[in-house]
Amino acid sequence: MSTRTNPYESEPEKAQAYELGYLAGFQDPAGNDEDFRPLAPDLLDIYVEGADAGREDAHAPPSADPQKQWVDRAELAAHSESDEELQEHITSFIVFKALELLLRKTIFGLVDLVITALGIQGNVSPEQFRALDDDFETRTTTPPDDSIVYVAACARGDHAMVTANVSADGSWIGTPSGNIEGALQSVLRHEHREAFVARCDVRRKTCSPVWLARDPQ
Repeated sequence: MSTRTNPYESEPEKAQAYELGYLAGFQDPAGNDEDFRPLAPDLLDIYVEGADAGREDAHAPPSADPQKQWVDRAELAAHSESDEELQEHITSFIVFKALELLLRKTIFGLVDLVITALGIQGNVSPEQFRALDDDFETRTTTPPDDSIVYVAACARGDHAMVTANVSADGSWIGTPSGNIEGALQSVLRHEHREAFVARCDVRRKTCSPVWLARDPQ
């Protein structure tokens, strides 16, 4: 996993533009970085900078094993006509932590939704959650765990407010799923390249963006 940090972390508006660009470039390296109209010209430049960084990381291995390779979003989209087809295609893949860049408010929003959707009782708050360990990995075939959910989300603030699951700030969060293919389908069907998948574990109190990698073995 890349240890890259957001160079605009102290400037929230610029940090988010960089973050969104990174997500787009990482998951969809062949996409058009200039096609993001809601951003002002100076923020668009930062978005493109983030996209270049994401594209660079997408071509680097997700772990110390150089044989492993991140899977391109376009490849997953080509096998997403049905949940069954996608599930079969990703059977041999590995889930890795994708990045550390996401702003805390994005993760807080995800965790808050998960807590509500799962009906978690007691004194549990988003602030108690931490990022996954940098060396985290798990097989897509790992049996389901009631404490683990995968959530599709998009931090762009220009979603139509009439769209389902859109927050007051214009960001979008999908319905939590017990498996990664459910969240992946939501990402692949979403209108924006910046949509991503997060893995949240309510027992261990971790939540981070994740993506799939191919294991040639």
